[in-house]
Amino acid sequence: MLKCEFEVFGKVQGVSFRKYTFLKANELNVFGWCKNTPSGTVIGELEGDEDSVIKMYV
Repeated sequence: MLKCEFEVFGKVQGVSFRKYTFLKANELNVFGWCKNTPSGTVIGELEGDEDSVIKMYV
């Protein structure tokens, strides 16, 4: 089991980034959360088996 925090920079708000993250996490059986920040980034946490969490970053 692997748990990690993340922050994504760039054009990530208003482009369905959180929706895509949710769909990909369900596909890989990864759990967690993500949210927009006032500074324009997306932050969150992921938890799941190591291979699946790593695939979320690829």
